[in-house]
Amino acid sequence: MAVTILNLLSWILEVYWYVLLARIILSYFPDAQRTSFGRYLYTITEPYFGLFRRMIPMVSLGGAYIDLSSIVALIAYTFIRSGLLAVVIWLFNAIGLG
Repeated sequence: MAVTILNLLSWILEVYWYVLLARIILSYFPDAQRTSFGRYLYTITEPYFGLFRRMIPMVSLGGAYIDLSSIVALIAYTFIRSGLLAVVIWLFNAIGLG
């Protein structure tokens, strides 16, 4: 049972990783963001990306601005995912389900 729960959690976190990537790719196509799929991606990823966007200002490069918060958010997500899975494994082992 613990392995099934861990596999499900891992799968959900993996799917969200691809959703985050899709949102970043979609940001390069402004018209795609106005579609129902684009609005849906924005709705489920903005709470996560918004945290980083509020902390990390855009970098000015000549007349253009670069948003580095998405890159930092993806890097942080890899650590969060690994840490969360490690904590769940530890909990399962602690209660004797591992």
